[in-house]
Amino acid sequence: MYSNTDSARVEYDAEADLYEATYDAATPPSVAIPTAMEQITGTAMAKLDPTYEVLDLEALDDLFRPMAGGLADRSGRMSFNHRNHRITVFSDGLLTIRPLDGNSEGDDFDADRRDDTVDAD
Repeated sequence: MYSNTDSARVEYDAEADLYEATYDAATPPSVAIPTAMEQITGTAMAKLDPTYEVLDLEALDDLFRPMAGGLADRSGRMSFNHRNHRITVFSDGLLTIRPLDGNSEGDDFDADRRDDTVDAD
């Protein structure tokens, strides 16, 4: 399980060619994603294309808001493309950010839940 009080930490996994960051109740995905993208791209958040133009961040936070027992009470994930990166938010507090190749068509939203679901209760 990923739980982290230092939400600004982004780690690169060279073998998987992706970045990993975390979110929690104090730093929801709507804050953790732009912060991680700033670190990955080296571009100040004020100069990045707003994530909210790609996705409703309030709805994302609601979807992955901790339940009474914590983040691990839910199972699921959601993915979308933003600034030539594939961002996946997992229900256990993990964010993965994978650079896309140069053939990407830019930003698009794609809920990637496959066999996993996120309970809205």
